[in-house]
Amino acid sequence: MRLKRLGAKFWGNSRLLILKGVPQNKILENRTARVLKSGDKQKMTLSGVDLSTMFGVSTGTVSRCIRNYEREYNVILPRRGTIHDLGPTVSHKALICKKKLLEGKETPDIARETFHSPESVDRYLLAFYRVRFCIKKGMSIDEIAYATQMSQSLIREYQALYNEIYE
Repeated sequence: MRLKRLGAKFWGNSRLLILKGVPQNKILENRTARVLKSGDKQKMTLSGVDLSTMFGVSTGTVSRCIRNYEREYNVILPRRGTIHDLGPTVSHKALICKKKLLEGKETPDIARETFHSPESVDRYLLAFYRVRFCIKKGMSIDEIAYATQMSQSLIREYQALYNEIYE
């Protein structure tokens, strides 16, 4: 396996921010985002474990930093879990659907902004449209799960999103 050198400024302006009194957690959040974005530009996919090793902090701290940054700036950072749709990362389904339904953005723009493939974006939207159709028909969660071949927990996620957008 060939290793790549990450060209991001590892420390960036962290020292200046420390002198200005910026809290350490904000500095780590920004450093984490900067490294993830830089890695993505260089065609590298980093995981939380990679970042925790680089920064010398726990994976829980890295997860918290990513979650806080994404919430504060309403973005999805490019990391292994989001790019490859692995595991229960922060639900990007809601953000993708909102960008389409509330902001009227098109698939290529949504894909670029959320670091997803256009196929993934369309898959999330199609799943939401299927659930929305079933909800409008008055179907129960069990019936929707059966009709769409999705899990009940996924149906509940889409149902909550439906309620948030349309009610």
